[in-house]
This record gives sequence, C-alpha cells and structure tokens, in this order.
Amino acid sequence: MYSHITSEDPEIVKEASGIIADYLRTLDIRALLRLSDDFRQTTSLMWSIDWSRTDITKIEQIVANEETFLWLMRLGTFHPNGYFRERCTWRLRSDPPSYMYILLRLNDWVDQVCDCAKEALNDFSQMTLDDLMMCLFAMEKLRRCERLNIFTYREIKEKLAKRLRELTPVIEKAQMLRYDDMTRRACYRLLLEQQCLSADEIRGILSWEPHPQCQILLISMYLSYGDISEEELDEFLTHKSLIVRRFALERKYDLTGKPWAGMEDMLLSPSASIRSDVRYILRKHTDMDFRSYYLEHLGRQDARITVKKICILGLAETGKPEDADLLRDYLSENNAGITKNTLHALGSLRASDFHEVFWKYLQDERTPIMVQAYREIASHNIRYGGKKIYDLFIETSSEHLRKKLAYLLNAENYWDRIPYILMLYNYEIEDVRHILRRGTRSPSSSFGATKERLDLIAGILDDEKYDLPEQLKKSVRFNLKVAGI
Repeated sequence: MYSHITSEDPEIVKEASGIIADYLRTLDIRALLRLSDDFRQTTSLMWSIDWSRTDITKIEQIVANEETFLWLMRLGTFHPNGYFRERCTWRLRSDPPSYMYILLRLNDWVDQVCDCAKEALNDFSQMTLDDLMMCLFAMEKLRRCERLNIFTYREIKEKLAKRLRELTPVIEKAQMLRYDDMTRRACYRLLLEQQCLSADEIRGILSWEPHPQCQILLISMYLSYGDISEEELDEFLTHKSLIVRRFALERKYDLTGKPWAGMEDMLLSPSASIRSDVRYILRKHTDMDFRSYYLEHLGRQDARITVKKICILGLAETGKPEDADLLRDYLSENNAGITKNTLHALGSLRASDFHEVFWKYLQDERTPIMVQAYREIASHNIRYGGKKIYDLFIETSSEHLRKKLAYLLNAENYWDRIPYILMLYNYEIEDVRHILRRGTRSPSSSFGATKERLDLIAGILDDEKYDLPEQLKKSVRFNLKVAGI
C-alpha cells in the first residue's frame, strides 16, 4: 500500500494516503512501536521505485491535507530505505506530535539518520503533555538499545524532564490518571532518574497512585535517596498500599537490624509477603510460636471477621496437618472470605482428606469460593474421573463452572477423558470448546485403556450425532488400535 504514494496517478496517491492515515489513527502507542520494527522487515523496497529520489514535496501537494501527509511521513520514518527515512525524519522536525517517531531514529542503523534525528530534536518547547507522554514510550524502548549514543540519550532525557516539569509544576492525580500505567511508569522513571521529584512529591503521588508497578518504582527510589528517618518509615508501615508497607518493613529492618515493638501485629497483615517477612525476622531473633499466635487470635470471642480470615491463612502457612480438623468448622461460617480462606488452608494442610469438600464447594454459587475450590483441586492434582466431571458439566447451568470443569477434564488420564471430550467436542460456547479440544492430544501410554472404556470410545466414534471430524476419528481409532482394540 505504501508504495502507491509514489504513483503517477494523483487519485491513487490520494486514496492510498487516506487509507494509510486512517489505519494509523486506529493504532495505540504499543502497536505503533511494534510497527516500527515490523514495517521495514515486511515492506518491499519495490525496486522499481527509487525511494532516495522520491519527491516528498510533490506528494504533499497531491495529498493536500497536512494531517494525512504527516501520517505518511511518520510511517516513512520506519521505511527500509535509509535516504527516505532521513528525509521523512527531517520533514517532521517542526511537528511536536511527531517527535516520538524522530526519537526512535536515534537508534537507527544508518549514522546519517541518527544525526538527522538528533539535529531535528533541538527544541522541545512547543510540546504538549500528550506529545511528551508519547515520547516517553520511545525513551523506554531506547533504554534497551545498543546502537544508541549514550550521551545523546542523556541529553534528550534532560530536555524531556525539563519540559515535563514545565508542563506539570505540580503532579496532579487527575492529570496523571488520564494516562495508562505504562505511560505513568515511564514518566515517573524519567523524573526520578533526573532527580526532578522531591520527597514530598513522591509521598503525594504514592497517596493516590493505584498501580503496583508504579508504586514499586516510586517507593524503591524514595527509599534509596539516602537519609530517611524511622518516623518516615513508620508512616509508610501504615500506608494503604501493601507494596509500600513491605518496602518500608524491609528498609526499617535494614536500618535497625532487630525487631521493634509491635512488629508481631504485622503477622495479621493481609499481605502474605509481609507475614512471611515478619516471621523471618522474628524467627531470627525470637523463639515465637507463630502457630499458637494464630490459633489464639482465631479463637478469641471478639475476633473480627478480617482477623479471622488472616488467622486462617496464617495457619495455612504455619499450622500442622491436625489443624485442618479445627479449621473445617469455619466452612459453615456465613462469610465468603472465611470459607474461601478455609478451603485454601485445608488444601495446604491436608488436601488428601478433603477431595469431596473441594468438589462440593466447586459447585458453590459464590464465584470466589468456586474459584478457590478449583484452585485447590488443580494445585493438588486431585482427580475425580471423567464421568463425574462430565455429569456435572451437563448438570450445571454456570458457564464459568463449565470452563473450570473443561480444564479438570483435560487433566484426567487420556483414556478416561477422551470419550467425554468427544461427546462435548462441538460444545456451543467457543472458549470452553477450545479448552475441551486440547484434550484430544494423543496418549503417552495405554495406561487406563480398559476394555469398557475402549468400547465406549468406539461407540462414540461410530455415532453420527456427535458430528466429529474425520481426521479426529482417524486419529482416535489409531490410538484404539495401538491400545489393543
């Protein structure tokens, strides 16, 4: 399509240009960055066209639409021909929304194109915040490039950071949350690396930044700044973000080298990582019995629901197999969170004794409980047999449960699952059908190939109501033959 912009027919040039521009407008930044790699690898050079002599000015006059023409030039910066890339790059130098495309050329494999891009990027003063955020994606890509001149990269980073602070003298929540998490992370990284964020600003951003990866970047850089008081760390230990709390816990322990008063309260943190870190520290310095701690708090008459839920998880992490008998009673509590955590604890402590419990709660109408029961079944490789799974698949009206059952059916022995996979092969829901069809893969052995099962499979293959593909029937019949029928 791109080669048509060099056509001698103005109408073809106009039509091709419009199609290209319309398509490029639909792409987000990630797709554009992928295109920057794919375009030169999949686009023909069209040897009948001398791209080095292509008249860009003539194309601009024919297109007669500035925005459409700019899209042609932006795509042209990805072109396989170096001369053409260089000219497109230079043509975009006065268009700040195109700076992202110019930035990518700083890593061009042709030195002249790199030099052209560097010269074109000498003024960021007209960039809007949206233009700049687009550039940050390109900078993230350039961070991993080997051809890039490190001094040029540093210079560009300094200019971008300066312009970013001019546009955002105050980092505001509403302003930043307009952008997705990858863009915000790139923004924070630039400002932090250029030391353009104060400690107060970082704390302010952490008070509203919702994304875990952004929180990790901010708190890790903040804690690496050097002098930080215990009072600040104590403030972070009560932060609403569990990620921030964990980083503060690690830093405070590095600072003090010992447990501090009230640390054991963090054994009741909702975060498994924090509970684990606290146990590690206390185990290193004390002889505290964590199992007894959780049993005591769980058994208190005034224990809150949230404390009960965490204590059950704590026993899953520190308890003994016999604790499962005590915990089983909590399945009947009228709280989905307690039931869910109890299922996890039973699986962790003594899964082999609770197969039927997991099967029962797999059918629970409360989705979090059903999902947790499925996780225990899957993680402990519990097998119920193909027929039992198939019968529930037919009986239930829940597509969510059917999807989980499809996974469980696929985990069964080939000879146990294949008759039921064949009967469900043309199931009407596409994503469930796709999962089921994975179960048709050939067996690794004849283990489980009983005469009864083989007869059942043969009968299904002969039954036209299942409308099975001939190639599938041929493959399964071959497996039957190998197995001895």
